[in-house]
Amino acid sequence: MTRVLVTGANGFVGQSLSRLLHREGFQVRAAIRQQSIYSLPEDFPVTDRVTFDLDRQDNDYNHLLDGVEFVVHLAARVHRVNKSRDDLAVYRRTNVSGTRLLAEQAARRGVKRFIFLSTIKVNGEYTTAEKHSRQYGFAESDLANPQDSYSISKFEAERAIYKVCESSTMKSVILRPPLVYGPGVKANFLQLLKVVARGYPLPLASIKNLRSILFIENLCNAILACMLHPDAANQIFLISDYDVSIPELIRKIASAMGRKAFLIPLPISLLKVMAVLTGKIRSIERLTQSLVIDNSKIKKNLKWSPPYSLDEGLASTVEWYMLHS
Repeated sequence: MTRVLVTGANGFVGQSLSRLLHREGFQVRAAIRQQSIYSLPEDFPVTDRVTFDLDRQDNDYNHLLDGVEFVVHLAARVHRVNKSRDDLAVYRRTNVSGTRLLAEQAARRGVKRFIFLSTIKVNGEYTTAEKHSRQYGFAESDLANPQDSYSISKFEAERAIYKVCESSTMKSVILRPPLVYGPGVKANFLQLLKVVARGYPLPLASIKNLRSILFIENLCNAILACMLHPDAANQIFLISDYDVSIPELIRKIASAMGRKAFLIPLPISLLKVMAVLTGKIRSIERLTQSLVIDNSKIKKNLKWSPPYSLDEGLASTVEWYMLHS
């Protein structure tokens, strides 16, 4: 059986991917940080579990890579543990240096393909007015424009992987997803579920943006395609499944919960003034700005299409939320 190393296997994406790979007949080696080794249930469908730490620069990853044909590298520093002035250095140590070391050792051990989960933030935070449709969304040919330490480190990690593969037989695949949602989701999407479930009136009816999003099972299906399809080798893919405005997303979530959304029209300019006064400008920007992805490359090159619809993805997410709330 083919062995796949999944780093960050205990994470949001890692758990769903590990289950999919197990169903598809792969042996999954779950790489988990030492302090998280018990975060997976005993009956979780992985062949073996190994510990690793991307922050250490003297790591020997042989115990991770023995017999491995594919590496899916999901582990990363997303948030700072200790805020410091040297913010970028913190991200670089984990996301760039740690990734480079893993890729170098994977190449030496004969790994066939290294799949790296990056972020659409490498392209930028928002798409402009002329990119307010999938036809004009972010594309692989666009120049990188990372705006924060996290996205800068992810872009530099992409380049590090590319250089390793350039001088070896290992092939790479880079995936840049937008917001990923599904059962087990956290952060902003979980907060949105909570607000809609409580029936609060939301002054968001006037927002006319468009956001590309991605259901976790569709992402995992795309990762599998990137592992196996010959035309995925040494490619970068921007990956999403559906585009939706914030008001439409709220209405769909409410419908899946069996309720009606309570949306109030309020001028965007007034929303932004309120956001400045309350220190929530970044949150309002995320709600009102557009971020659209052109996913035509992965669809054309890999003949990929999302197996789950937007309504199916939201229904699955809402079902999980209602069960655990």
